[in-house]
Amino acid sequence: MKTPECLGRMDDKGITLTELLIVVGIIGILAVALGFIYTGWMGPYKMEKATKDLYTSLMSARSLALTQNRMYFVTLVDANNYSVTADTNDSTTLNAGDLPLATYPKRVEYPLNWNGAAPANRSISFDKRGIINLEPAAVWVDSVISLTTAANVDPDYNCIVISQTRIRMGKWNLGTGVCDAK
Repeated sequence: MKTPECLGRMDDKGITLTELLIVVGIIGILAVALGFIYTGWMGPYKMEKATKDLYTSLMSARSLALTQNRMYFVTLVDANNYSVTADTNDSTTLNAGDLPLATYPKRVEYPLNWNGAAPANRSISFDKRGIINLEPAAVWVDSVISLTTAANVDPDYNCIVISQTRIRMGKWNLGTGVCDAK
């Protein structure tokens, strides 16, 4: 008597439930592990993005001042917000008649510092020649805008050095307490 071919020998065309469960378990463990690693990577990148966004806003205001022959102001409203405003009434000072640009004010996820202190309505003005001035007026010293860095985050950029003619990004040096412009 002949037996059917499927009886008595193992068919090599499938997988068992045990093999399937093992593979799904391994994929689950890897997904969880990579999730923790991914969130650890995101901290420095978010801080760098915030620094680069602020740098871009400063450079855009300067460029607009040069090309439109009008003063522009970047105002650090408080520790988490900044705005870019055009001097629409040609008064050369920031006042109620001036209009903020359409996409402003912007919120920063990490608190801002101005020379080590919380900013309160500190303004940076760009004249028609692109020269930078600080408001309220002070004796000119390179100013530093930095973002408060969390203890476990080590970004490449987290501060901006502003002089009368240059704007440079850098990394805050915890040892010396200064921004090392790059």
